Amino acid sequence: MKRRTQLFVFGVILVLGVILISLTVNQVKAQQDIVGELQMKLLQQNVPLKSIKISNYFPLGIEVVLESQSTGDLVSPDDPLFVGVVQREIVSARMRGSKIERVQIAINNRQGKEITRADLSVDPALDNTAIVPSNVSDDALETAVRSQLLVGRLVLDDFTIVHTEEGGQLIQLRFTAPEIADLNQVLPGLVTQFSSELQQLKKEQGAQIPGYSLEVFDKNGEPLLKYSAVYEASREKSTWWMANGVSQDWFPHPMPTTAP
Repeated sequence: MKRRTQLFVFGVILVLGVILISLTVNQVKAQQDIVGELQMKLLQQNVPLKSIKISNYFPLGIEVVLESQSTGDLVSPDDPLFVGVVQREIVSARMRGSKIERVQIAINNRQGKEITRADLSVDPALDNTAIVPSNVSDDALETAVRSQLLVGRLVLDDFTIVHTEEGGQLIQLRFTAPEIADLNQVLPGLVTQFSSELQQLKKEQGAQIPGYSLEVFDKNGEPLLKYSAVYEASREKSTWWMANGVSQDWFPHPMPTTAP
């Protein structure tokens, strides 16, 4: 009788073990599918992706490595914009049910040397964020934003709204600064006022704005500032590059441009 009981217990443990292994294998496969989908979306947006992989299975962590055009120890002007694309796609994946908890984003220069790395958490409140299309038309959104922009002597050359899979409106602005002093004069107010206006449109009018980017060039077409911001459920993440001479007396502070 005792032997039969032992065999029964062993059989139950064996069955539970098989079930656990099967569930784990299925979960790992699902996580690998998440990485494959992210890779496809990033490449479709011309992100210079060197590699993307799972850094941790439980909880799920993703490592993304980008290839910069930089030949030294500083990031290139477009790198923050590419980081912004990665962050937006991570947010989108989490909103659609992918339980990504952390993402590491590294940038290598053209010699393959890592020049910066960020280890970021993903806001769990995204799990409760409904995916609904924007209640604000493109024309109304552009009119509202233009009316509040603090541009000073900057010239707004381009105002683009890109629609996301979730029905959001991604805003991309491009300016020309006659002189670098003109940018320095308006920079703190430009960024803070723009972000505040977008938050108000989201809260009061139901605008779905996953993020935005600002690019400022001098009169010769050389970049002065490239700024990217991504909204999570309860916070804003921003990264940027700026040229020598652009004022650093503004908040929040930019991502590190050298490896730790």
